[in-house]
Amino acid sequence: MGRLDDSDGHDVRRAAVEALGSQSPWPPEILQAVMGRLADSNGYVRGAAIDALGNQSPWPPEILQAVMGRLADSDWGVRSAAVEALGSQSHWPPEILQAVMGRLADSDWDVRNAAVGALGRQSPWPPEILQAVMGRLDDSIGFVRHAAVDALGNQSPWPPEILQAVMGRLDDSDWDMASRLEALLWKHDDIPSHFVQLHPDAAAATLCRIWARKSIEETFICYVRDGNIYFEMPDGRKTFVSSRKDIQRFKDRLRVATLHSPILRLVYKDGTPFSGLRY
Repeated sequence: MGRLDDSDGHDVRRAAVEALGSQSPWPPEILQAVMGRLADSNGYVRGAAIDALGNQSPWPPEILQAVMGRLADSDWGVRSAAVEALGSQSHWPPEILQAVMGRLADSDWDVRNAAVGALGRQSPWPPEILQAVMGRLDDSIGFVRHAAVDALGNQSPWPPEILQAVMGRLDDSDWDMASRLEALLWKHDDIPSHFVQLHPDAAAATLCRIWARKSIEETFICYVRDGNIYFEMPDGRKTFVSSRKDIQRFKDRLRVATLHSPILRLVYKDGTPFSGLRY
C-alpha cells in the first residue's frame, strides 16, 4: 500500500492500485488510500483507482460520491471508467441515474457508448431514460448507435415510442444498424401490420433486403396460408392472424419494396412464388 504515493512515476502508483484491486473485501485504510488516488495527477492512475473501487461490493456512500465526482474528469478515459463502475451497481439511486444520463451528451464517443451500455442494464426505464437513449440512435458514431439499439432491445414490453423510433430508422445507410433494428422488431407482436405502413422505397425495401439475405444464410421463409401470415425462422414459426385486406396490403407492399431484388425468397409453403416475387 505504501507504493500508492510513490513519487518516482505514475506506473508504480498504477501498479499498486491494480494489485490492491484484486483483493476483496478491503479494510478501511485501503479503501481510503485507493480513494485518494482518484485525485492523482495522472489519468491512468485515476482510472485504475476507479476500476479497483468498482470491484468492491456493495459500495458504501463514500465510494459512490467519489466515483460520481470523476464523471466530470478532464480525461475521457477516467470518465468512461467512472460510467462503467457506476453501471456495475445493480440498484441505482436517483443521483446515479441523473449523473450517467448526463454523460450521454459527452464530447467523447467512448463515454457516450459506456453511458448507453450502463443505462441499458437498468430496467424498467423511467420516461427520461427512454427519451435520452432514443436520442443516441442518431449519434454520429456507429458504435454508440448500435449500443442504443441493444439497450432499447433490453426493455420489455416496448412502449410505442420505441417501436416508432425503430421503424423510422430502418432506411438507415448503416447496414449493421438496420440489421440490429430488424432483429428488435421481432419483439413486437405484429410486424406485418407495421410493415405495410413503411415507405416501400426506403424502410420497407431495407427490411426486405435483410429478409432476403437471411433466407440465404439461414432458415427464413414468409408465406400466406389459411388467412394467416407465417414466418419460418431458426427459432420456430411465427404466426400473424390477418384480415384478407391486410394480407393483400402486405403482399402489395412486398411486391413494390422488392421489385428490383434478385435474391428474394419469400414463398408460399407449397413452393409457389410469393406474388411473382421470386427471381
